[in-house]
Amino acid sequence: MDGRRPWREDALWVTVGCLAAYFLTLALRLSLWTVWDHELLRVGDEILLSTHDSYLWLALSKTVTFSDPEHMAWLTKAIHNVLGIPLGDIGFWGPAFFASLVAPVCFLWGWLAGGRTGGIVAGLVGAMGLGFYQRSKLGYYDTDLFTLLMPLAVGFLLAWWAGGHIRRTWLPSDAEPMRPRMSPWSALAIGLFIRMACWWHQDLAMLNAMLVVIAGGLIVVLGIPDRRPRALFEWAAILLAALPGMGLSNLYLTIRRVFGYDAYADSIIAIALAVVLVALVARGVHENQYVRALCKWWWAALFAAVLLLGVTNTLMSPSQMLISKILVYLVDTPTGDPGSAAAEATRFPNTISSIVEAGRIDWNTAFAKMSTATWLTIASFACALIVVAFRPETVLLLPMLVIGIMSVTLGSRFAMFGTGAVAVFFGLAVNTVGNALLPEGRLRERLQVVLQAAVGLAILIPAYLEYKAMPPTPVLTRPHAEALLGLRDRISEDATIWTWWDWGYATWYFTGVRPPIDGGRHAGADVFPMAYALSTDSPQKANQMLFYATSQKYEPFKDMPATERRPWLSPLAIQIPPSVSMPHSISWCAGKTSGSPNGYRTSATGTSKRGRPVNTRFAVQSPRTSVTTFSTA
Repeated sequence: MDGRRPWREDALWVTVGCLAAYFLTLALRLSLWTVWDHELLRVGDEILLSTHDSYLWLALSKTVTFSDPEHMAWLTKAIHNVLGIPLGDIGFWGPAFFASLVAPVCFLWGWLAGGRTGGIVAGLVGAMGLGFYQRSKLGYYDTDLFTLLMPLAVGFLLAWWAGGHIRRTWLPSDAEPMRPRMSPWSALAIGLFIRMACWWHQDLAMLNAMLVVIAGGLIVVLGIPDRRPRALFEWAAILLAALPGMGLSNLYLTIRRVFGYDAYADSIIAIALAVVLVALVARGVHENQYVRALCKWWWAALFAAVLLLGVTNTLMSPSQMLISKILVYLVDTPTGDPGSAAAEATRFPNTISSIVEAGRIDWNTAFAKMSTATWLTIASFACALIVVAFRPETVLLLPMLVIGIMSVTLGSRFAMFGTGAVAVFFGLAVNTVGNALLPEGRLRERLQVVLQAAVGLAILIPAYLEYKAMPPTPVLTRPHAEALLGLRDRISEDATIWTWWDWGYATWYFTGVRPPIDGGRHAGADVFPMAYALSTDSPQKANQMLFYATSQKYEPFKDMPATERRPWLSPLAIQIPPSVSMPHSISWCAGKTSGSPNGYRTSATGTSKRGRPVNTRFAVQSPRTSVTTFSTA
């Protein structure tokens, strides 16, 4: 892992390497569209998408406003308005373009820690791990495109920044800095980038906060004494500029109460304080003798860092949020009133119990999803210990590796977080072996390029062939989508459509009416009315339940005392024999219809995910109390 050189000497090489990694990954991902080239996978001019969340961002992009914190929808709307690309095409092709950005970031990580050839394997493999591919393939237009990319990019920027202030190794005898220091204003730029990186998912704010804290720990433990004072000032600026709503929360609240500012003023205040800190560094405040005396020793620097974290609440807030998030996945908590007897009587399943990808997986599956092969993940774990021992900055990759390991209990979707770290650690190990085996000189660098590319392609090609053999996974069938499109023109805007939450967003996108339950509203109490309608063998009871829930604004249990829930729910209990085949989906609509007096009727046939013929029937009728169903049995 030697041979690292300053950026100016490697700028052209790194630029070419990043572009090559991106466009190769993009070409491979786009080439997999052929499995979708079938008439049953199209509705109109659009290809059906792979996840229900894709339809959320497409639907939201039609109505999103400046005040809505829906950045994925804003991005979709900008692409649609500026480039004129249809929304359906953005949802289908977009994942290939965004997911491929992981490849150059992995390349940069390898270059940072291992030199010119250290990022070749990582750049080839990093964006093609099984777990990440499954959640970023064509049609999978969701925030997963950024929940891996952003922490990797944030960790890289923090590692690059910290390298100008810390020594090369963990040993105190090696006081040589990793690389020259950057301008203090770069700390402000990094902080603002991290703030942007938190936009795409609420959990990214927690993970990015942890990365900032780890970077501060590197400054405290490994900081060169003469550079530590400036580093701590810059770190504080990054802290303030990066983390919205987590630092100085009490100060912000007081200012808002006194001056009547809106909530967005928190960000303005934090960024302004960060600018002041960077300006002080630029004027040399860190050269003050008292500041240098405080930060000279690591224990004094640790005290200053902990004091800053305590005052800003930056450490406790994300830690508590992260622990609470993990407990949601680990503990099956009833949604009844905590501590009450009725909480046990009304044990609605929590949200996680209805999410397939949150199911626990075994170790072999977790390892397979964290890279392109199980053996590669296992080898990377061994490599990680060696790499971190010699390259302290790579400790910023460990949180993502740990999250990937925790997928055995948190669910399969978390395995993808380890994809980038696994590729970087393995690539650095291969690069080190190559440096040790090949003779020194210009020839070694050329042979290293060939060797690293060969290893990367040997890993990548089998994975690509495996992905090419995977069948398409549309979230709904063509008859289902056509029925929704037909419904769009025949109901009023105030209509209510009940469907199982997996198809809520798609229903919203195709009809323009948001159902009561969808991917953002599927807690136990939310889905109970629809679950009951799916379970009962009485159309009348199904109709009455859904009509009652609609009359209660989709929250039939909100104003019901906990002590009354059990008597109300007990008569509704249903025993379903194991031999009974449940319908694949059922929808119910209350609203005015247009067209013939008998309403709109259509039928079509298709094929279910299991390959069995299905018959889809759809009917919307007046008056408002009528049951409207379409089902694929």
